[in-house]
Amino acid sequence: MTRIATPSVAAARLRGSLIVGLALWLGGCDDARPAGEMETFKRGVDALTAIEHWNAANVGKALSTRLIKTSDNGASTSFEAQSGTLAGRPLRAVELRCLDYYPDECLLIAELAEPGPLASEFAKRFWPHSQPELVGSHKLGVAWSQQEGRNKIIIGHDVDGKQIASVVIDRILPRPHPIPEHIEQPLPPLPPQPPTSPMGGDTQVPGELIAAPDSEAVQATNSSR
Repeated sequence: MTRIATPSVAAARLRGSLIVGLALWLGGCDDARPAGEMETFKRGVDALTAIEHWNAANVGKALSTRLIKTSDNGASTSFEAQSGTLAGRPLRAVELRCLDYYPDECLLIAELAEPGPLASEFAKRFWPHSQPELVGSHKLGVAWSQQEGRNKIIIGHDVDGKQIASVVIDRILPRPHPIPEHIEQPLPPLPPQPPTSPMGGDTQVPGELIAAPDSEAVQATNSSR
């Protein structure tokens, strides 16, 4: 004998199917959302490394901020900002250091205002051969690094966190950077001497000594008076 489901039973089954389907859909979204965040974050980092010439204007435009010169010790110049965005995420600090005599070699440090994607998952997805390392002396952190062309990219977080808190892109080549010696410029030539005026009877020629007056002539002149 076939049992026919009553409307209440059919409605209950339908609600159950909808709940299960919704749970599976949400679960799929949860799995896709971190992957999408990591893809977006990676594109933001790639956009920075794609800038051919780094300077305060170009990097500031890419991070939607304005970098201000803060120091210059004769070897490198630092520019800083307290805001900006990276891959749509707010930044709380940005620093760009460029060598004065090698302007194409710079170091960029971007600190996120809010935690980013999981660092370990990001490294596993995009840098499968990268290994975590402890960094820092006073405040320890964990970092993953990857060399991509001339850019060494480092993502990191504090030891008590798991999500990306900072991104460092290093373009300074590991080689000596001597500062060019100061070359003394030759002294400028002396200005030409002004033309001399026509010599009068009592005009002294440059370099000529005028003899002292004859004492006898002076005495004769005095006696005649």
